[in-house]
Amino acid sequence: MLYFITYISRFIYIFLMILFIIFGWQCYKRLPSQKQAAYFAHSQLILIALFQIMTDTIILLHTLQEGGDLKQAFIWLGAEAGGMLLMGILAETLHKGTGRLIWNAVFMLLSISIAILWRLDEAVAIQQIRWMLICFGLINIVLLVMRGNWIYKIPVVVFILASCGMVLLPFVFPYRAGGALNWAYIGGFVFQPSEFVKISFIFLIGYIYSRRFSWFGLILAAALTGFIGLVLLMQNDLGGLMIFGIIFWFMTYEYLDHKLWLVLGALAVIVAGFVAYKFVGHVRIRVDAWLDPWSDINAGGYQIAHSLFAIVGGGWFGTGLFRGMPTYIPVNTTDMVFSAVAEEFGMLFCILLILLYTFLFMTMLEYARHENEAHKRSLLLGFAVLFMTQTFVIIGGATKLIPLTGVTLPFISYGGSSMLSMTILIGIVQGIIRSSYPPVRKEVPEDEEPQHIGPQQPYQQPQYVQQPPYGQPGPYAAPQPYGRPQQYGQQPPVYGQQPPVYGQQPPVYGQQPQTYGQQPPAYGQQPPVYGQQPPVYGQQPQTYGQQSVYGQQSVYGQQPVYGQQPPNGQREPAPQDDTIRTPYQF
Repeated sequence: MLYFITYISRFIYIFLMILFIIFGWQCYKRLPSQKQAAYFAHSQLILIALFQIMTDTIILLHTLQEGGDLKQAFIWLGAEAGGMLLMGILAETLHKGTGRLIWNAVFMLLSISIAILWRLDEAVAIQQIRWMLICFGLINIVLLVMRGNWIYKIPVVVFILASCGMVLLPFVFPYRAGGALNWAYIGGFVFQPSEFVKISFIFLIGYIYSRRFSWFGLILAAALTGFIGLVLLMQNDLGGLMIFGIIFWFMTYEYLDHKLWLVLGALAVIVAGFVAYKFVGHVRIRVDAWLDPWSDINAGGYQIAHSLFAIVGGGWFGTGLFRGMPTYIPVNTTDMVFSAVAEEFGMLFCILLILLYTFLFMTMLEYARHENEAHKRSLLLGFAVLFMTQTFVIIGGATKLIPLTGVTLPFISYGGSSMLSMTILIGIVQGIIRSSYPPVRKEVPEDEEPQHIGPQQPYQQPQYVQQPPYGQPGPYAAPQPYGRPQQYGQQPPVYGQQPPVYGQQPPVYGQQPQTYGQQPPAYGQQPPVYGQQPPVYGQQPQTYGQQSVYGQQSVYGQQPVYGQQPPNGQREPAPQDDTIRTPYQF
C-alpha cells in the first residue's frame, strides 16, 4: 500500500504544483477583481493543504512501517500544520493589507522543505520545524515594528556600523565550517553573520540611493561594497561575495537609470572573476571542479558529480518520497538540497519550483514598480534581487550552470541563520506593501441590481404650491443680488434675471408653479407641460413617461429611446479611475 501511494504521489505533487503556479499567475498577470483574486488565493491554500496531507500520510505510513516513533511524528507534523494555519489567520486579521500571494508562496516552500528534510533526516526536519515556528513569531514582530515610519529615519551611520561590524564578527569569534571562515560562535550559538549583513546592506544602499544624485553617495556605496566584498573574499565566502556584488549592481542601475551601467557591471564581474581565479586558490579549485568535475571526482568534483547523478537518477517524475537514494548526496540538507528534491520529486517538479521562485521574485518587482517613495522602492528592489540571486546561485551551482558556492536555498534548505534572515526579509517586504496599500475600487455585488430611473419607478403626484393673493408677498424668499456666489446645485441665471434661491423659482402669471429641481423656461419658449422636463437648447422636449437611460449623458441633438433600460442581468460599468492595481493583497 505504501509503495502504491508513493508511486501515485509523484504525479499528484506535480499536478498540485501546476495548479498552484497557474492560480498565482492568474492573480499576477490578469489583475482580476477582488472576488476572483480571493478565489485564486483560497484555491492556493487548498492546494497547500492537499500537499501537506499527502506528505504527512506518506511520512506516517513510512514511520509505522519502519517502527519509528509515531507519536513524535504526529506531534511535530501537527505543529507544522498548526503553525501555518495560525500564521495564515494572523495574516488575514492582524496584518491585513499584506500580499497574499507572497504568503502562499512561502507556505508552499516551507511544506516542500519539511517533506524533503524529513526524508533525509528526521532530526533535522524536527529542528527545521522549530525554526519555522520561531520565524512565525519573528515575522509578526517585524510586521508590528514596520507599522511606524521611524525605521526609515534611522541614520545611515547605524547601517554602516552594523554592516561593517557584523561582517567582521567571524574574525573575532571564529568558527570554520566547510572551508570557509564565515561563521561566528558566540555564547554557544553558531550563526552566519553575512546572512544578516545582506539586510543591513540593502537598507544602507537604499538610504544612500533614495537621495538626490551625488557622486559622493555613489562613491560611498561603492567603497562599502568593496570593503564587504574584500572581507568575504578573505573568509572564502564566494557565494556571499557574488550576492553582494549583484545587489550593488542592480540597485546602482536603478539609481543611475542608464543601460551603460549594466554593461560596465557585467564587465566588472568578468574581470573580478578572472583576477580571483588567478590569485585566490580557493576560487581556482571551485572553477576547475566546475569545468571538469570528472577528472577529480573523489575530491574537488565530488559534490557536483553526485548532484548530477541524483538529478539524472530521479528522471522527470522522480523516484517518490523515501524511494530514492539522496542520502549519498554531500551536504544534502543545506547546499545540495535542490538535488535531493530533484531525485525524489523529479525534474518536472523542480522546473515548477524554479517557476515558483521566479513568480515570487516578479511579484516583489511588481510592488517595487508601483511604489512612489524612492527609499521604499529601493528596498523592495534590493530584497527582490537578494532573494532571486541567492536562489540562482545555489540552483546554478547544483546543476553545474555556475561554479558551486555555499549558500542556502531560501525556505527549503536547513539553517537557522538562513531561515531567520529570509523571514526578516519577507516581513520587511510585507510591511512596505501594507504601508503603501493602494486603494481598491469598491465593487457592486452581482446580485444587487442598480436602481434605474425610468418608468418602473412608482408614479408620485406632484405637490402644488398655493398662489399668494394678488398684491401680497408669497412664500418665496427675496431674490439674491446679482453677482453673489451661487449655492451648490443651482443653475446660472439667465441674462436680466436675478438668481433664484436654492430649490425655489418665482411664479409666473398663468404658469403652474415649479417643483423642486425643475428649471425655468428660457426666453421665447413655452412653459413645460405637466410631467415633462424643460427642454435644453438644441434638443426636443421629452414626452411624458420617457426617461433617459440611467448613467448616460444626453448627447446634443440626440433623442432618448423610450423605455430603454440596461440589459437584464448586466450592471452599469463602474466609473474609470486612475487607481493602480497591484498583485492581490488582503
